[in-house]
Amino acid sequence: ACGEIAERLRERGHEVMVLTSMFGFEGPNENGHVRRILDHSYASGDGAVFLDMPFSAYNEHIIKKALEDYRPHSIYLWNFHGLSMQSVMKTVLSSNIPYVFHAMDYHLLAGYGSLQKWQEPLATEFLASERCRIIAMSQTVRVKFLRQGYLNTHLVYHGVEVVPPSAGLEKADGDGLRLIYTGQV
Repeated sequence: ACGEIAERLRERGHEVMVLTSMFGFEGPNENGHVRRILDHSYASGDGAVFLDMPFSAYNEHIIKKALEDYRPHSIYLWNFHGLSMQSVMKTVLSSNIPYVFHAMDYHLLAGYGSLQKWQEPLATEFLASERCRIIAMSQTVRVKFLRQGYLNTHLVYHGVEVVPPSAGLEKADGDGLRLIYTGQV
């Protein structure tokens, strides 16, 4: 999905660099505008602060270098689980560059279990920054962010066609459709 967004921006004439992890690759891989050079960490639980440190230093260095070399007008952040959240947030905050955080879920919100207590102040600073705009992928996600005071949250549906598909989905009685959605909500 991130790749799709990058391609749509490129089709509109924007210059886009994708900085992503090496997950699934044996090492760094650069292909055109996609640079797979960030370490992907599986650190979690109480030991995360220690397990995450080497990845944090490396990724922080790589992100800073990319920002210095590329000098983007803005940063678009998408699902950075496992990239050392603190290194991403600290580096973006120190960059002085406007950024958009695409919220697919609540993982950066306090009280939803993904953050360690020590990460909550940094996540709050990151989300509340005047340079931050939050895109929520659903009304439910948007409401969760708004309820925690992030008024910079905007709704942009992702992954769902706003106009319902019609092929094979018509109901003879004219009532609305009953659908089952499978996936993380």
